[in-house]
Amino acid sequence: MPLHWHWAKGKRMDKDFYRGRPFIFACALAAMAIFTLLGVAFACHILWTIAEWRRLQSWVETPAIIEDVRMESGRVRHRRTAKVVARYRYQFGDRQFTGDRVAVVTISDAVGSFQKRAYRELMQHKNERKPFRCFVNPEQPAEAVLYRDLRWELILLEAIFAVAFTAVGGTKLVSIWRVRPWNH
Repeated sequence: MPLHWHWAKGKRMDKDFYRGRPFIFACALAAMAIFTLLGVAFACHILWTIAEWRRLQSWVETPAIIEDVRMESGRVRHRRTAKVVARYRYQFGDRQFTGDRVAVVTISDAVGSFQKRAYRELMQHKNERKPFRCFVNPEQPAEAVLYRDLRWELILLEAIFAVAFTAVGGTKLVSIWRVRPWNH
């Protein structure tokens, strides 16, 4: 019984396609397993991001002085990515601390306008020497972040990848596995 479509030859394949070709069977199985694991990795990153965002909500707002701010840029394929990098100092209790974490998610990206807005806002506070706010972990005051908002556009993009990779990879993985040419 034909179970899946062969992309190169444009015809349905069955158990006979893989019979006598264990390397091709193993490669197809491995490729779909990797595809599925990528989807699971995206899902895990979403869950970590939401858990981290929830953890940051209990942190205490404290004034911070922005000492340095810059925009790092890179390229992923044909898109420019950006990441705001900042160094700031703040006082919590009777101790001085220095922080460098800007947001919940610390990766460089090209999603939305968060990076540009954060850069402009931080640069304005640095130039005007006005205090900005940071959020400090009261249990470990050396941990601080400037923006603790959840970036929904980033979560949505990752969710699309998580669902697509897991659904396609998982479906094809099951389809290929059901062939099991050695059982026929």
